[in-house]
Formats: sequence, structure tokens, C-alpha cells
Amino acid sequence: MTGRMIRGLILIIIGAVFFLYNLGYDLNLDYYWLTIMDNIWPIILVAVGISIANGQRKSVGYILILLGLILVLRNYEIITISLGKTIRIVIASFLVFLGLKKAM
Repeated sequence: MTGRMIRGLILIIIGAVFFLYNLGYDLNLDYYWLTIMDNIWPIILVAVGISIANGQRKSVGYILILLGLILVLRNYEIITISLGKTIRIVIASFLVFLGLKKAM
């Protein structure tokens, strides 16, 4: 197995655990660990977005950075908007960014 496959499997396992937890399954996970992960995953989105923005898919990277920053600000109660509104803001920002990119 390559390192890329191992990282992918780790992400799949973490995602599946959070998916099952959000569906209401009791996984006997430590509450402290879940609280830490709830605050860290938006920062991971920002880091992945920065990494992607440095490559060829800049618009995808910018979307992840924007989404991650909004979620970080929401987690620390600097802004108070719902996740649905956050997604609408990101989509609208992407459309504006895409329009500006096409216009230039």
C-alpha cells in the first residue's frame, strides 16, 4: 500500500465515524475527543484549501479556504450563521469568483 492509499483510508474511517455519530449511533467515543475534532476539522479544510490553491485547481482551494474560515468563525461564535447559510455564502462567492475569472 502506498502512503496515499493509507491517508485515504484514514480519512474514510474518520468520516465514517463522524457520519455514524451524527446519525445518532452511540460509538462510545470520548466527548472531549469529539469536541476537539469539531473545532479542528474546519482548520483542516483551510489547510487543504491552501494546499490545493497552490496547485492547478485554485478555485477549489479558495472555496475550501472560505468554507473553513466561515466554519472556524462560527465555531468560536464570532459570527452566528447556520450551516445552510454558510453553504449558500460559499456558493455565491464561488459564482462571483468564477464570473470575475471568466471576465478577465
